Amino acid sequence: MEVKNSLQLRVLSFNILAEVWANPDWYKGIDKRVLDSATRMKCISRTIRESEAHIVCLQEVQDISFKVLHDEFDSTYLLSPLCANNPTDAKNEQGQMIPNGTVIMVKRDTVSVFEPKAVTWLPSTGTDTSQGHGTTGTIAHIKLTAQWSNRSLFLVNCHLDFDSTLMTTKQQWAAVADQICKHGNVDAVICCGDMNIVHADMKQLCLTTKGTEYFTDTLNVHSHDWTYFGNGGPKRTDYILYKSHTLVHDANRSYLIESASAKTQPEMCTLNLRMYGSDHCPVLAVLVVNTN
Repeated sequence: MEVKNSLQLRVLSFNILAEVWANPDWYKGIDKRVLDSATRMKCISRTIRESEAHIVCLQEVQDISFKVLHDEFDSTYLLSPLCANNPTDAKNEQGQMIPNGTVIMVKRDTVSVFEPKAVTWLPSTGTDTSQGHGTTGTIAHIKLTAQWSNRSLFLVNCHLDFDSTLMTTKQQWAAVADQICKHGNVDAVICCGDMNIVHADMKQLCLTTKGTEYFTDTLNVHSHDWTYFGNGGPKRTDYILYKSHTLVHDANRSYLIESASAKTQPEMCTLNLRMYGSDHCPVLAVLVVNTN
C-alpha cells in the first residue's frame, strides 16, 4: 500500500537459540562447528546488522549472549534489560538450570522514548520446571522521533510455552492480550515472538482471545509456511503481528531466508545455523509509517 509522506519501519523478530540448547546432545547429526558459541554469535550479530531493523525483538537470550549483544550494539541501539524466563529442563555442564529470555533493541536515532518492562505471563510453578519456559516477556512503550511525527507504539516481545494441548499457551496468550488491552492510547501495537504454535492454531488463538482478534489480518501476509527447523520437521512458530489505529500500513513482509535446498532435517537445521546462528529463521516485517 502506497502512503504519501511516509517512512519505512523495519521490525525484526528472532529466536537466537539459547547457548544451553546448542549442544550435540540436543542436535544429533548436526555439524558441531555451527554450534560453536562464538561462531553463532557472529552470525546472529551479522543478521541483526544486515536487517537494518529499527526495532529488534530477540528470544532465548542468555546472560552470555546478552553481554556480546550489548558490547556489539550499545552505540547504535538501546537495549532493554534481559528478561529471563524461569529455568527449563536445559542444564549446563555443571547440572545447573540455565534461564534464557527476551530482549528488545531499538535504534537510538529512531526513538525519543523507550520504556521497557518485564512482565510475567504465568507465575512460576515452583519445582515443576517443565512449565517454566516462556512464562515471562518484555513490553515497551516507544515514541518515535520527530522525523516519524512522534508516533507512539506499544511493543510486546514474547516466547510462549510449547504445549501440545495448547492449555498453557492459551493462558499465556490471555496474559499477553491483557497487557495489550491496557496499553493506552497509542498509534500502533506490535506483537513479536516465538509463539510455539503453527499458523492455524495461532489464528484460532487470536480470534478467540479478546484484544487480539485484529491480529488475524496480519497472519495471512506471511509468505512462508516455516520459520523453525527443530525436531519434527520445519514449521512456522515465529510471528510479527500488529494493529494500527492510524499509523502502520503493511508495505511488505518477508523472511530473511529463502527456501532451503537441503532435504534432510539435520541438513536443513545445519544450513540455518550456518546462515543465521540459530535453528529459527529471523523474521523481518517492513512497515510503512504515515507521517502526515
